[in-house]
Amino acid sequence: MKQILMVVGIWILTAAVIIPLLYSGRATP
Repeated sequence: MKQILMVVGIWILTAAVIIPLLYSGRATP
């Protein structure tokens, strides 16, 4: 159970870092 929570937490942190980068990358040519 703890392993699942850790994986979910890692995915959330990764998304929180990658998503803003994608938006900033698309906003600036």
